[in-house]
Amino acid sequence: MKDYKNTNRMITRIFCAIMAFVFWITAIAFLTADTTDKTPGYVLVVLGMICFLPVLLLRKKKDNRQNQKTVHPSPIKQPLAKNQPIHDINKPSDIPTDSKRLQNDLAELTRQAMEQSELFAQKLRAEIDRIQWDIIQNIVPGEPEPLSEVEILFLHYCDGHSIKPFQIAGYWVHDYELDLNQVLQKLFRSGYLAFSDIPFALSKTVVPELKSILSSHNLKVSGKKSELVARILDSVPVQDLWSYNHTHLQLTEEGQRLVQENAYLFFFCKAPVKYSIPIEEAAFEHSLYPDLPAPALARQILTRQLKERQDHKDWGLYRNALSEIAFTYQKEQNDQQAFPLLLQVYLLDALGFENGGLRMPKLGFTSESGVMDIADYLDTRPKTNLKASLQKAAGDLPVTLTPQDLQLAYSHLRRDINETKKQA
Repeated sequence: MKDYKNTNRMITRIFCAIMAFVFWITAIAFLTADTTDKTPGYVLVVLGMICFLPVLLLRKKKDNRQNQKTVHPSPIKQPLAKNQPIHDINKPSDIPTDSKRLQNDLAELTRQAMEQSELFAQKLRAEIDRIQWDIIQNIVPGEPEPLSEVEILFLHYCDGHSIKPFQIAGYWVHDYELDLNQVLQKLFRSGYLAFSDIPFALSKTVVPELKSILSSHNLKVSGKKSELVARILDSVPVQDLWSYNHTHLQLTEEGQRLVQENAYLFFFCKAPVKYSIPIEEAAFEHSLYPDLPAPALARQILTRQLKERQDHKDWGLYRNALSEIAFTYQKEQNDQQAFPLLLQVYLLDALGFENGGLRMPKLGFTSESGVMDIADYLDTRPKTNLKASLQKAAGDLPVTLTPQDLQLAYSHLRRDINETKKQA
């Protein structure tokens, strides 16, 4: 029994460590991306720290037990034998073997994560350096060429992007494996993308810089950004603004039309559905059902995934699909359909259902955002019977739950909701 607990504890720590490094690596991608909003990156850093806490806390708990075994509460009743060494848990040689192994595993994971991150960064820098801007500037637009779904997404992404310097999110190279130089040349040849004019570049310029331009020409610096841009265009000589010409990428009218026609794609390139539904599969589904909105298309695909994951008893993946279906309903402001799915997700999480038909209750964890959504729903519908709703949601799951399971999940959910409200 003791060995089982130690093994289970070690698995928990390794799992938490891996999740922490996943969050941190993703945070690096966000923080190095060319975007003014770094909030998702900071949030992922915090989530990584939260995930890493159990690694430290479980080690501390284990060390405390080791001290209890080696330090007697009463030296009078159980005196140390002559020349018997006192165990010092702080000495590296006295650290338990399992802890040493975990430390080595964590060090190796850290090393691999840093190496992978550096390789990604080097590959991205190399791709950006390969872009032949001198050739792109001399391209004369011709007949439009067909674009893949990923190229259309990249076209939309490029709109308003500065080329001095040109910085983009790493996933275009790491995940989508785009050849940036070839794709940019293709977009310019097809007449979908062009270099910006002065008004467009000023609209993408930060307010302090706009005020600096106005101040240098003794013009009024107060007002909204749109007013500042208009004042510059009306009062500042064009020759003084020439440095703002061709500084950004800008969609042409044809590019705007193409992006608008494929607007459904943008739903599938954002979390959480981007991790479960390939863009190509979304495009194929759209070709079969062109009139269906993007959330409904996603539900059709995810419902098929549910059946496959149920057949393989991959409850972790099953839970992810349920969560994403709930997300599609939330995007349609249909919280009534999303609520029972969120409860099912909570049940699978809290009771420790994992892939491969495994159930590990001690490793069960719950989604904070899911609990917040449940709490928000109950706040807007105070007459909802949570216990009855949880029982109904359990009845719709393809797993067997006992009354004790339901009572445990209900008490934990009540606790989590109360904690969420205290933090709000």
